[in-house]
Amino acid sequence: MSVLRKICRSITARLRLRFYGVKRVDTTCYLAASSQISHDLVMGPYGYIGPNAEIPCMVYMGKYVMIGKELLITGNDHKFNLSGTPMIFSGRPSQKVTVIEDDVWIGSRVIIMTGVIIGRGSIIGAGSVVTKNIEPYSVVAGVPARLIRLRFTPDQINEHEKFLRARPVAGSFCESIF
Repeated sequence: MSVLRKICRSITARLRLRFYGVKRVDTTCYLAASSQISHDLVMGPYGYIGPNAEIPCMVYMGKYVMIGKELLITGNDHKFNLSGTPMIFSGRPSQKVTVIEDDVWIGSRVIIMTGVIIGRGSIIGAGSVVTKNIEPYSVVAGVPARLIRLRFTPDQINEHEKFLRARPVAGSFCESIF
């Protein structure tokens, strides 16, 4: 990546953080355009959120999180079990915390139900619907998302854990395909 491209990316990233009004997102993160992102989003260093994401309140993301376009985090937003009251007037339950741990890659058009924990090092295939917690280093896909395989062997996990425990460092970003 050229020096000029790096500078432009950094300036654009900082402007987008200001535009979205997020105060607890690391300045090394890049939030693409046209998203709806809650002001209370917490996101560690070197993260990316693709365009058209919908991220509600109480979402915590670790470092090195990479999210494809059109992520939707939703659910648990209406009470439906109050007999004698239409759902539209039933109110909302307390919002659940959604956690996306370090080094997670979420493909395009994924739906994640609120309150889910996605374990570190996991990969969520494009178009998946995540309805329950995902174990660390899992590769999952489908509707609902199911385990396809583990990303690493146990020895590789130990090696990767050492890297993730260290101070975050910049790497080389992928070149744009457009």
